[in-house]
Amino acid sequence: MAHSLPFLAALFTCSLLIPVLLRYSVRLGLIDHPNEERKSHSVSISRAGGIAIFASTVIALLLSTADISYITGLMAAGALIFVFGLIDDACNLNYWWKFGGQFGAAILAMLGGVLITDIPLVTAGGLPEWVSYLVTFFFLVGVTNAVNLSDGLDGLAGGSTFLGLGVIAILAYFTDDYTITILSVAIAGAIAGFLRFNTHPATIFMGDSGSQFIGFMAASLAVLATQQSSVSYNSALPLLILGLPILDTVYVMAVRIKNGKSPFVADSSHLHHRLVRLGMEKHEAVAVYYCLQLLLIAIAYTLRYQSDLVVISSYLAFCAALIGGLVIAKNVILNPKAAKVQNVIDEQRNAFFRPIGDLYEGHTHLLSYLLLATLGIGAVSSLYATVDDQTSRLAYAIALLLLAIYLLVAKRGHSQSTILLRLNTSTAAAVVFYHASFVGLTSIWRYTLDISLLFTLAFLALCIRISRRSVYSLTTQDLLIVLILLFLQALPIEESAQYLTMRITIFVFIIEFLITIGRPRRTLLNIGCLVGLFFVALT
Repeated sequence: MAHSLPFLAALFTCSLLIPVLLRYSVRLGLIDHPNEERKSHSVSISRAGGIAIFASTVIALLLSTADISYITGLMAAGALIFVFGLIDDACNLNYWWKFGGQFGAAILAMLGGVLITDIPLVTAGGLPEWVSYLVTFFFLVGVTNAVNLSDGLDGLAGGSTFLGLGVIAILAYFTDDYTITILSVAIAGAIAGFLRFNTHPATIFMGDSGSQFIGFMAASLAVLATQQSSVSYNSALPLLILGLPILDTVYVMAVRIKNGKSPFVADSSHLHHRLVRLGMEKHEAVAVYYCLQLLLIAIAYTLRYQSDLVVISSYLAFCAALIGGLVIAKNVILNPKAAKVQNVIDEQRNAFFRPIGDLYEGHTHLLSYLLLATLGIGAVSSLYATVDDQTSRLAYAIALLLLAIYLLVAKRGHSQSTILLRLNTSTAAAVVFYHASFVGLTSIWRYTLDISLLFTLAFLALCIRISRRSVYSLTTQDLLIVLILLFLQALPIEESAQYLTMRITIFVFIIEFLITIGRPRRTLLNIGCLVGLFFVALT
C-alpha cells in the first residue's frame, strides 16, 4: 500500500494541474503550432504537460516516506534537464544549448551516484574508472535524446516510458530498494495522469521538458536498479528495458548517414512514422509500439539473472526481427494486390457483424443487467467467506456513507450524475471483490464469479466490435491498462492481489463503456451497488 500512495498522489496531482496549464499555456508561450510537415497534429496544442509531470513527481516524492537524501543528486539533475527543456519549449533553443543541459544533468547524476560500474561483456575491474563514467555519460544522454525523438505520436513516449518505469519499480522492489521503487512509481503515476489528456486525440503535449525529464530519469533509474553491488541482476538489463527508443534512434541515424544526410536533422523515418506509412492509424501505430515495448521488458524480466551474452543476444535478435519485419511488411502490405484482398476480407467480416449491430443498438442495457448479476454473485458469495469484524464494520461504514451521498444528490435532482455512478460502482466493486479475493472464498463461488465476469466481458467485446467506432472505440490508454494487467499475471505476487486487480478493472472498464455510449441503467446500477454493499457488510 505504501508503494501505491506516491503513484496515486502523482496521478491525482497531474490530473488537477493539466487543466490549469491548458488555460495559461498561451501566456507561458508553451504552444506547439503545426508548422512542419513531420508534425502529426493540425491545430495548435499546449506543450505544458512536462510541467505537470515534473511538479507531480516532486510533490508525490515529498509526500512519501522515502529517504530522498539518497537521490538528491539525481533529482537535481532531473530538475536541470527539465528547466532546459522548458526553456526550449518556450524559446526554441539552439541544439548546443540543449546538449549543454543534458551534459550538465548527466554529470550531476554521476556525481550523485548514477554510474555503470559493471559494463556488459567486460570483466569487473578490467577497465579504468574513467571508462565507466564515459559509458554512463553516453548512456544517459543517448537515452534522453532517444525518448525525446520518439515523442512523435499521441501517448507514444509517455506510454512506453510508463511501461519501462513499471518494470524498474518491480526490480527495485524485489531488492528492497524502497527509494528507487517510490521514485519510479511516482514518475509513472505522473505519466498516467498525463496520458489521460495525451491519448489520441491529444489535448496537451509533454514538450521537451517532459520527454527529456522522463527519458533521463528512466535511464538513471534503470542504472540504479541494476548496478547496485547488493543486487544480482544482469548489468545489460537497461538495454532491454529502454531498448526500443535506442534501436529507433540508432537505426534512424544510420539510415540518414547512408542517404548522405546529417544524423541530427529531423525527418519522418522513425519507427512510428514507418508504421503509419504501412497503413496503420496513428493510435494503431502507438498500440504496436506499446506491445513491442512490453515484449522487451518481459524479456528483460525473464532474463534478469542470465549472462550478458544471453541478454545482449536476445536484444540483437529482437532488433533483427523487428527490422526484418518492417522490411517484409513494407513489401507485402503496400502491395496494391494485397491491400485489395484485405479490403475484401474486411468487408466480409463487417457484413457478418452488421445484422448483430442492429440488435445491439436497442439492447446495450443488457450489459447493466450482467454487471448487476456479477456483483450479486460476489455479494452472495460473502456468505461463504471468512470475514473479520473489522472488515465488516468498514464495509458497513462505506455503505452508509454512499447511501447518504446518494440520498443527498437524489434530493437535489442529480441522481443520474455520472460522477455518482462512478463512485458507487467503483466502490462496490472494490468492496465486493475484495471479499471474493482475500477472505477465503471457496473455489466453487470463486469460479462462478469469474465465469460471470468473463461472460460479461465477452459481451462487452461484442458490443465494442459492432459499435462501428462512431459510438465507441478503444484507445491506446485502454490497451496500456490491458497490457499492464497481463504483465501482472506473470509476476510472483500474491494471487489474491492479481484476482482483485483484474476483477475491479474489468468491472470499471465496462461501466466506462456504458457511460461513454450513454446507455447505463443508472438508477438500477446505483441501487444495486448499494444493496450489494449492505449485503456484504451485514453478512
